[in-house]
Amino acid sequence: MKKYWLILFALGLGLLPVQARPETVAQYQQALQKSPDSAQLWNELGVALRRDNQRTQARTAYTKAVQLNPRFSEAHNNLAVVLAELGDLPKALETARRAVQLDPENRTALLNLGFLQEQQPDWVGAVSSYQRVLNQFGGSAPVYYRLAVAYQAQGKLMDTAWQLDQALRLDPDHREYHLALGRLEYQLGHPERALQALDGQDLGTDGNLWHLLGRLYYQVGRYPEAVTALATTHRLKTQNPQVLNDWGAALMQTGELTQAQTTLSQALTLQPDYAEAWANLGLVYRRLKTVPQALQAYQQALKLDAGLTQTYNNLGSLLLEEARIPEAITNLEQAVRLDPTYWEAQRNLTLAYARGGDLTRAETQATKALAMATRTQDILLSTDDLLKLKDLSNPPPTPNPRRTPVQP
Repeated sequence: MKKYWLILFALGLGLLPVQARPETVAQYQQALQKSPDSAQLWNELGVALRRDNQRTQARTAYTKAVQLNPRFSEAHNNLAVVLAELGDLPKALETARRAVQLDPENRTALLNLGFLQEQQPDWVGAVSSYQRVLNQFGGSAPVYYRLAVAYQAQGKLMDTAWQLDQALRLDPDHREYHLALGRLEYQLGHPERALQALDGQDLGTDGNLWHLLGRLYYQVGRYPEAVTALATTHRLKTQNPQVLNDWGAALMQTGELTQAQTTLSQALTLQPDYAEAWANLGLVYRRLKTVPQALQAYQQALKLDAGLTQTYNNLGSLLLEEARIPEAITNLEQAVRLDPTYWEAQRNLTLAYARGGDLTRAETQATKALAMATRTQDILLSTDDLLKLKDLSNPPPTPNPRRTPVQP
């Protein structure tokens, strides 16, 4: 990919004018016999040699050109490219900087300097070079894209998004820009935006992109589409535990419980210590109403990863259904301890305390759950819990019987 971009800049922006100089290597060599001190001819010989994939000889020709004319920016630029292709990045960078120094208006040299700085990597330097191109020559979709790459490498994700938006504004049909924006929005936690960027793009046989698409569909609740995308992913990335786990989770959400169980079991055959797959298998067993297997799967998941907050809640709520109150309380308390903002666990713990007869703790817990509630339905449930517990904790006084006065 890196080499592709270097060549893209070179050919697309005029670094190596192959079509403009169709002369053969032999023709340039004949010309040089008559004018051996022509830096221009040596530079053009280098172009012809590189066009014929004779990079070592091209390096020699370019070197001769800059020796004859040390201020020949184009030859320095061409030499920098071939040095990079031959693996001499330090010398390539030094030569590219010299090309820009000699001709600050050499757009191609600036672009190649930026890309070579990416390879070092010197992301700050790359940003500076690409910004100079934009400032001096105006907007360009490929340059905005390279800026996005450089900003993302520095963790500046909002700057990355802005540059990708600019690239797409200038070239709205460019597949690579859409895919890059989709990946970025996923990284930023914006599944809807990520889906919008990927929508209609040809994902080909890229299993990673199909996997990303399946996960995005799952995150936004489009489970049938998630199943389809993850089934395609599985065909492209067979024997992949993570794909099987995600596919199994999506199958569970569409009610295909038997296939979900089979798929998750395959994931665990490949990777027996896959805690998330055990947790999902526990959910499947619970929906299949096979409680012993569900309990075992949840416990195995927590044995492998004690940080699975949702699994503590799921195990606790199942134990609560089975009237195993002390065990339920233990697991639900751990879920709340790991994530005090987890409303569902807060409410389940309220119910567990109440079922265990500890109304004081239940009322306190209901107050906490109400404070954590954000959705309207959660607020209503927590409010109802709290009112019921207050009624139970403070029953109305029993009226004393009063004698009816005897009328004379």
